[in-house]
Amino acid sequence: MKLIGKYDWLLIVFVGFLILITLLPFSNGSNYNAFVYINNEMTYKIDLTKDGTYLVKEHVVVEVKDKKIRMKESDCPQQLCVKMGWISTPGVPIVCIPNKVMIIIEADPNNLDYDVITQ
Repeated sequence: MKLIGKYDWLLIVFVGFLILITLLPFSNGSNYNAFVYINNEMTYKIDLTKDGTYLVKEHVVVEVKDKKIRMKESDCPQQLCVKMGWISTPGVPIVCIPNKVMIIIEADPNNLDYDVITQ
């Protein structure tokens, strides 16, 4: 007795293909720029597709690797910005208050997810 025939396999492949097509527009792969603000002014625009290390302010070093960014070094007392680690999600900032530095990844305007819309 055969449980799965050739048409069953065709149906499974077709459904898998449909699932793959519906999930592609929701991928988070289009956010490739991070902005560095110093004293509330946008100072640097960093391309996240290029790995590297950047000195953005004296004693403040930012590192980019695998489309993620982090504050690698800072001379602030508690090192909270360094301890935050890598970010890759738009809208999640890394903030160093003593040095007045903020790093944030831009959001793709074509792929915004809203929790609530109010009027």
